Amino acid sequence: MKVLSVLLLAIAVFSHVDSYKILMYSNLFGHSHVKMLAAAADILTDAGHNVTVLMPVMDPLLRNKTSLKTTKNTIFVDPSPNVEMLMEQMREFLTNLWTADNANPLVMLAKAGDMARTFAEQCERVMSEPGLIEKLKAENYDLAITEPFDTCGYALFEAIDIRAHVAILSASRFDHVTEVIGQPIAASYVPGTQSTMGDRMTMGQRLGNYIQYFFGSYFFSNVGDADFQAAKKIVPIKRSWREVLPEASFILTNQMPLLEFPAPTFDKIVPIGGLSVKTDKKHLKLDEKWSKILGIRKQNVFISFGSNAKSVDMPEEFKKSLLQVFKSMPETTFIWKYENAKDKIVDHLDNVYLGEWLPQNELLADPRLSVFITHGGLGSVTELAMMGKPAVMVSFSNTVHDQTTRKTGIFFKTG
Repeated sequence: MKVLSVLLLAIAVFSHVDSYKILMYSNLFGHSHVKMLAAAADILTDAGHNVTVLMPVMDPLLRNKTSLKTTKNTIFVDPSPNVEMLMEQMREFLTNLWTADNANPLVMLAKAGDMARTFAEQCERVMSEPGLIEKLKAENYDLAITEPFDTCGYALFEAIDIRAHVAILSASRFDHVTEVIGQPIAASYVPGTQSTMGDRMTMGQRLGNYIQYFFGSYFFSNVGDADFQAAKKIVPIKRSWREVLPEASFILTNQMPLLEFPAPTFDKIVPIGGLSVKTDKKHLKLDEKWSKILGIRKQNVFISFGSNAKSVDMPEEFKKSLLQVFKSMPETTFIWKYENAKDKIVDHLDNVYLGEWLPQNELLADPRLSVFITHGGLGSVTELAMMGKPAVMVSFSNTVHDQTTRKTGIFFKTG
């Protein structure tokens, strides 16, 4: 019996030899970013690794929507009063997404300072959190993971001396990342992240594409530099994200090569498009409420414009147009992501159902859903591609236009 116990103990010990202690830095800002990193964390946890996710809270609305399922080790850093104030100002800016001239790079430039101040304030808050640096350093993590949308993670990795790290992008590429790692820009045929161009451009459009690339890179680089300056005031670090990021062992990108424009790349840039999309049927069970609603009529339409451009902020004339469509199609059920479910806007219509937060993945996987009306964000488009669901895209920002341009061909095939 003692021999068996020793043998079982030895098996248990050696079966975990290949597991790693991993620290993930995931800023709670932007649902698509949070969801992508959460999917990666859960996959690593399910593989037997010890994953801790550090989540600075920039958007309090995401505090209970981390998208984590099996990863239980979490550390939250609450926002400072200044961050809360700056985030309120940013929300005011986001309400104008429906009507802003997003194709104009000067619009992005005008908000660059506010964006940098917001992220820098939160980075300073993280670095000055009592006991956090010491606690993380004592853990001796084997690997760190972050998304360079917010580069404060790299300052933290330097502070606690983690040399092995991996970058995950919730997009196919970020212009500022392309610049610092030396990836060729190829502006003559590769649209920048913030570009409104396709892959076939006139000479004037190529110039416009490069200008949009330049402004997009400047915008996020400015955030990264502000993060570094804020962190350097708290901890004695010397290397900025510009030096640390290129040392990433891998850069994992949310792209599907078959659906992308051809572009120069490196061996360490690995596409993992669809990582956050659930395709296993046992994880796609729709809750009873929405399942019953889909069963009322034969035709069902799901409407969502993402987490930034909120339907509740939509101009009144846009809302009236949608309401007219709903009224003209009484034999069709409409499920609308609307951020105030108590609003009486659809009380006179019995075929429209509002939800502040909807199970998008599960709805798209349900064969009873007929069409998805979407803003064309990368997360939504990737889900559509993997679920084979017809869609109508309503583009209103540069990034969304980019994904719409990239993926439109999907819908001629599946629609």
